[in-house]
Amino acid sequence: TARREGRELVDVAGERVSAERVKVSLPGLAALLWSSLYWYRPTDGTFLRSEAVRGIGIGLPKTVLELVEGERL
Repeated sequence: TARREGRELVDVAGERVSAERVKVSLPGLAALLWSSLYWYRPTDGTFLRSEAVRGIGIGLPKTVLELVEGERL
């Protein structure tokens, strides 16, 4: 499931920008086991950043993806 959580400032490519935060999780009680966060530019929906643990388990590292090249932030 995906849920819009509102706007916040996020650091992307060394710049602080306003972004729309979206949380994606498994449905039902499985949501307690896994979720990921995504940030998009509110004006045009451009992907800015994501944070997620790849897999299910305790102690797995978080993977962060971030826009590093493209249109001006």
